[in-house]
Amino acid sequence: MMMMRLIGRELKSAIE
Repeated sequence: MMMMRLIGRELKSAIE
């Protein structure tokens, strides 16, 4: 379940 949190952070960084 930690992967979702890591992916969410990476996605936010990619969007910005």
